[in-house]
Amino acid sequence: MARLRNPKRDKAFQIWVKSNGKRKLKEITAELDLSNSQIRKWKNQDKWDEQLNGNVSKRKRGAPVGNKNASGHGSPKGNSNALKHGLFSKYIPEGTLEIMGMLEEKSPADLIYDQIMIQYAAIIRAQKIMYVRDKYDLSKELKKENEFEFGSTYEYEIKCALDRQLTS
Repeated sequence: MARLRNPKRDKAFQIWVKSNGKRKLKEITAELDLSNSQIRKWKNQDKWDEQLNGNVSKRKRGAPVGNKNASGHGSPKGNSNALKHGLFSKYIPEGTLEIMGMLEEKSPADLIYDQIMIQYAAIIRAQKIMYVRDKYDLSKELKKENEFEFGSTYEYEIKCALDRQLTS
């Protein structure tokens, strides 16, 4: 069974709100006979500042406005400081990275569908290239023609189905 809420918790908040957040927590602890850490804990858990002021702005990160400590320095052009890690930029060509960037906009379902279509097209193309009528099915391509005084000679390149696929 859950413990009942301490009535002093609401009373401490009301005292703090009446002072418009100006009253020190030490004074409230002395008035209600509680520990300093207990009041601080309640203030944090119940978000007293946000209840009093609406939405409290978060602490601004970075150097103060007008800070000149890093002026004239900075990173060299073309560095990869802004990247999550340099793995992709180190091993993958820039054109491929650009394509990957465009693919981030697509949904996973669209990517899977595109992959299926690409594989399907590759299978159909491979079947067309690899079509073999029988075990003697070879393709013959004219490679070189030499003409002589008494006639001409022809040099052919003979390819089996596997060779056709590898070179196409």
